[in-house]
Amino acid sequence: MTLAALITSLRILGHDGPADHTIFGEKLGAVPNGFPVDGSNTVFKIGGQDGHSTPIVAGSVYLTYPADPTKRRITTGFTLSDAVNGFITFSVAPASSTEILADYNYYWFSDAQLTEFINEAAQTTVAGTTDPTTIDANLVQAMLQFALASFFQSRASQYAERYATSGGQAGTSVDQVAKMYLDLAKAATIRATQYRDDYYKRQGQREAPSSVVVNFRIDPITPFR
Repeated sequence: MTLAALITSLRILGHDGPADHTIFGEKLGAVPNGFPVDGSNTVFKIGGQDGHSTPIVAGSVYLTYPADPTKRRITTGFTLSDAVNGFITFSVAPASSTEILADYNYYWFSDAQLTEFINEAAQTTVAGTTDPTTIDANLVQAMLQFALASFFQSRASQYAERYATSGGQAGTSVDQVAKMYLDLAKAATIRATQYRDDYYKRQGQREAPSSVVVNFRIDPITPFR
């Protein structure tokens, strides 16, 4: 499989596709961050002012000007100039104090991060592999499950970092949600190991030629103080 196809497959497995996460009505310049609506600034940060609702999905940004009924979910007059970090650039600076609301979709992880997960998984699947696109077709599912384990491990860390001081999203416990992601990672590792070992057994080998222990980066989760 091509790297692009592997990334797409991993996004599907991790529910991190281009339409999976949506933000509505995020106000530009609402939080002091150096990008005010002041009549001269043309660059604004979107992506949850805490910086976590990024990267932004290309083509998913719509802007609404509540005071102007002709400007509802428009896609003109600006560009998504930095999708990974969530910056949009206007061709003309909005007038001072103009209220502008952004709707957009975002990913939990960038393509570059998913590529790292896949590269690591390729080495776990077949020792010494440096190019995941060369993995035998019969081992691709094992590789993707190892990559999914890294995905969920990193998601646990990401969630714990984001909500460490807020008590979680929608009243949920931070440590419980993070542990849920770690449990998903462990389940993916078990599946991956089974897929890999079954393949080698079919080839007449008792065991896979190599075995790598996955490092669960923040397991166990402890309560935040």
